[in-house]
Parts: sequence; structure tokens; C-alpha cells
Amino acid sequence: MSQESFDLHSSERKELLNTVNKFTELLYRHIDDSNGYTSPEDSPEPPEKLLDPQIKDTYENLLNFIDSHVNQSGINAASGRHLGYFPGGGLLESAIGNYIASLGNYYSGMSFASPIAVEIENHLIQWTGEMMGYKPGFLGNITSGGSIAHLTALHTARNARKISSENIRNQCLYFSSETHHSIHKAF
Repeated sequence: MSQESFDLHSSERKELLNTVNKFTELLYRHIDDSNGYTSPEDSPEPPEKLLDPQIKDTYENLLNFIDSHVNQSGINAASGRHLGYFPGGGLLESAIGNYIASLGNYYSGMSFASPIAVEIENHLIQWTGEMMGYKPGFLGNITSGGSIAHLTALHTARNARKISSENIRNQCLYFSSETHHSIHKAF
């Protein structure tokens, strides 16, 4: 990487992608026997200084740091033993899709920005709704995850029931002990 630019040269891109491929293989070799959760007591001690932005490190060292510290503590959503998301994480096809979308920085929020990306998203919503048995005329939205999905659902319910700041005190939400933490954040 040159000093005046954050752009990688071709050889640096190849080095990075080769290192990421090795890391992917390492991750997938151990995914079947990995824990779904590692408690803080069983996690490795974090180094005194995590990363120093003043020191240029190798890609391999950075990914080794992720493997030995980040992958060894807390929730491991890629593990088949973690059932916190539907569908579970760790799907290579999904990761590659995210990678391609991130590289192209496609914006599917408005048709004029990326008409085909919007068409693909709308097609996926229709296909999923039909597969779920929804009647024609349904609407949908693809979100980045559960937290924003819950926020969107609460916003939609509030608007559908015409709840305003004037009548909010007359409303009631019921939560169980199994309520996901993102509902509390959204509420």
C-alpha cells in the first residue's frame, strides 16, 4: 500500500486474498468441532495492547490474532452448536455473497442507484413470501439482521395501530423471559 493511498496494488491484493483463503480453510477445518460459546473464564487473555495502528503488521499476523483471540471467545455464530440465528452463520456461500456485495458497494435501497440489485432483492422477497405461503399482495423487506428487523416490526406495528406520542401511555407490550435482547433495544 502506498503512503499516499489506501488502495492496494495488484500484488498486495493477491497476498491478502491468498492469506484470507488460508484463513478460510483453517476456520472450516475446525468448524465442526468448535464450541457455540466460550465463556470469558475459558477465553484467552486479551493482549495488553490489541492492535497498534502505527505499526504495519502482516495480513497473516492480523488473521492469526483474530483466530487466536476473537474466534476463541464469546459466541461463535459459525459453529453448528450455536443456534442463535436463523439460519445459522458460517455459510461460505453467504460469506461470498456478502464479500461480492461489499466489494461492489451496491446500494439496493433505491432503484435508480442500482436497478438490478433492487430487482434481485424484490424477487427474493416475493420468492420467500410465496414459499412461506403468503397470499398475493404481501410486502417485505430484507434487513441486515435481527435488531433492525425488530425495530422495523415495532415501527410498522406502531404506524399500523396509529400509536402516537399522545396515546402511547394507553398501549402495552408483552415480553416473555425468552424475548430477544434486540427487542429491548428497539423498544
